[in-house]
Amino acid sequence: MPKRSRRLDYLRFRHLQLVDTLIRLGTVHKAARALNLSQPAASAMLRDLEQALGAKLFERSRQGVTPTPAANALTGRARAIGHELDHAAADVTAAMHGAEAILTMGAMPRVMLGFMPQLMQRARREIPRLRFRLEEGVPAHLLPRLEDGRIDCLVSRLPQTAFASERANALMHTRLYDDHSCMVCGPDHPFARSRKPELEQLAKANWILPPAETETRRVLVNTFLQAGISPPQPVIESLSVVANMAVVERAPLLTVAPVSAARARQKMGVLKILPVRVDTSVAPVSFIWRRAHDQSETIAQVRTLAERCAKELQS
Repeated sequence: MPKRSRRLDYLRFRHLQLVDTLIRLGTVHKAARALNLSQPAASAMLRDLEQALGAKLFERSRQGVTPTPAANALTGRARAIGHELDHAAADVTAAMHGAEAILTMGAMPRVMLGFMPQLMQRARREIPRLRFRLEEGVPAHLLPRLEDGRIDCLVSRLPQTAFASERANALMHTRLYDDHSCMVCGPDHPFARSRKPELEQLAKANWILPPAETETRRVLVNTFLQAGISPPQPVIESLSVVANMAVVERAPLLTVAPVSAARARQKMGVLKILPVRVDTSVAPVSFIWRRAHDQSETIAQVRTLAERCAKELQS
């Protein structure tokens, strides 16, 4: 454990709340009122915090206060601590009702199709007293929520931008599996009977696709661009992989879907995988957690189950 300045022993969570509130409201007067403090008391707390840290947190002016980079760095920690306290309170409540704890997990849409149901089934069997709260979203939405403690762990791709962040060292991850994408259509679509549809033809077809900021959309766009063809513009945009495949099963549209899910639906006769190679330059699906939780027994248990599920998925 890193050696801590003795001055930090005198700090309280209230000091961190003050920094966060000052950033949001912009003046000591407003922050003091929001925290039920007098303005002199709030000013004194801020001076104590700056002295303890040895850093200036705000630039003062007649208009109010402007956070320095040090304040912005500190408020991220403050919010994470606040969310940890919320989780601790939820765990205490759960324990009073006979449950062990509540684990909030984030998951990208594609893993909700096969992997997460398998993981939840195994977790309910092997860790029966652990309760789960699942939150679905794209990595760009989920990673900040993991970093500030609103979710405990994440099953998702880890985009390259995460490693460029100054907070990258706060995250840990372990590879689970690769799940590339494929183009699919319904069994009655004209392309379902085509031996080798051309990309030029596919680009002119009607598509339902995830939003532009998703990795799934990016690999589809790259597939066309690498062939020198303008990518298709969707007639429908939808983040839900499940919904997109369900629509394609019944409507004359194309979409891009995880290979694992598409194969299962092709065996059922409700989807057809098109014999077209899709760009594979994507990160693997990973289990991601915060370094601050590296000693958490619960996180370790769920991570182990996730790794076992991933091996079964690829066997």
